[in-house]
Amino acid sequence: MDRRSRRTALVAVLLALVLAGCGRGSTPAEQADTETATPEGLAAALVTPADLGADWSVTRMPDFPELSDTGIVSDEAQRMLPRMEPCEEAGEEEQAVADELEWDAFHQLDLATGTPTGSPSPGTPPVHHLVFAQEFLGSGTVEETEATYDALVSGGDACLGTEKTPDGEIVRTTGLTVPDLGDDSHGWRSVVTEPGPAGRTATWDLRQVLVRDGGVLLMAQVAEITTSGVDTVVDDAEVGSILATMVDKLP
Repeated sequence: MDRRSRRTALVAVLLALVLAGCGRGSTPAEQADTETATPEGLAAALVTPADLGADWSVTRMPDFPELSDTGIVSDEAQRMLPRMEPCEEAGEEEQAVADELEWDAFHQLDLATGTPTGSPSPGTPPVHHLVFAQEFLGSGTVEETEATYDALVSGGDACLGTEKTPDGEIVRTTGLTVPDLGDDSHGWRSVVTEPGPAGRTATWDLRQVLVRDGGVLLMAQVAEITTSGVDTVVDDAEVGSILATMVDKLP
């Protein structure tokens, strides 16, 4: 896993989610709750560049081109997705919910920021400006998904605060005000300050939102990574617009 993936895994505690049961062994009545939420149906509901604007593009994944093309998560791709155990402050129920991860659909979209990356001249610190949006979708019965959502919200709120990692990064996680979306919605914001060469720090600004809509669970993460002197382009209004588009497309 490269450094960018490790960083995403570090701060994205809520990426380690599981939809308990996820429709397996359900009764006919429960199956009726999820009959439209097949992996194919969820993949078709993922946001696309056409939904967000001309500056967005699907992140190409060389090891899993079918994931970039279809959005359907295969068993092999499932193991590739970022994962992390919840923080120690989360309770046993929240820990149990995060033991396994089974998503049905996933896309990552990148935004063209217009800022060149790399070293502007020999011997100078690199400049970085990356923006990406990740969307994870899964489904189960309404009762299962509601219980999962509640446990994840409780576990995520238990992890609010400031932490210093062994590598010297400072991670500050706070609550995030999000629009009323679906049946339930809740958000968090993690800002990571990462020391860099010649005193140039990198800042990871990650907004994470969990939405439950019937038996569908959506996890969205919008991340902006900048170095000193680079203007940010993503604000809460932009995140809210992205989230609303994602929810509007849910089956």
